Amino acid sequence: MDFKKVKVFISWSGPSSKAVAEALHEWLKLVLNKLEPWISSDDIDPGTRWSAAVAKALSESKVGIICLTPENTAAPWILFEAGALAKTLEGTFVCPYVLFDLKLSNLPDPLKQFQALKGDKEGTRRLVDVLNKALGRGGIDTKLLDHAFKALWPDLNRRFRKIQQLHQELARKATGKSVSEMTVEELYLNFKDQPAPFSALPSIRKLRKQKVRPWREPR
Repeated sequence: MDFKKVKVFISWSGPSSKAVAEALHEWLKLVLNKLEPWISSDDIDPGTRWSAAVAKALSESKVGIICLTPENTAAPWILFEAGALAKTLEGTFVCPYVLFDLKLSNLPDPLKQFQALKGDKEGTRRLVDVLNKALGRGGIDTKLLDHAFKALWPDLNRRFRKIQQLHQELARKATGKSVSEMTVEELYLNFKDQPAPFSALPSIRKLRKQKVRPWREPR
């Protein structure tokens, strides 16, 4: 029996989010070949009205994946597409896919209204399960899915690590901090609220005072 492919709308905003979305776009078709992942950077033909193509894809999609990084949770286009997916896909599945050091608890409205998943091995496995269920009778057996995921996850994970490295480098360049300054700042922010006595905190404070540039607290 020939089953109709299920369209999956993949939303992104920003270079890191786009890179993750493009990686998922390719990878999901290998894991579940009955899926039809859709991404604006790849699936809009030249000469096509961009807004019309996005609206059509939103209306035809059964699943929405929103690729979130620390810098794009308040991006207007992410929030617009999340709202559009929520209205278009009522009764189906909208998944914020949370990447890098972004915490699930830090998601703003309307994103926190959805069941979010981390972009790690466990979260991606759960995402694949949901997509397989969305295929209905076109889905594959659980054991076959386990085998496919185990074989293909390492490649996606390597791509995510490379994207994260680029993301961190871009973040450091944007703040004007060197790698050593960024590391000290991260240590301080992680440990400054720990109850006394905390032996590492005085050393971190000393490193802060020794840095060349004036200290800038994050906003």
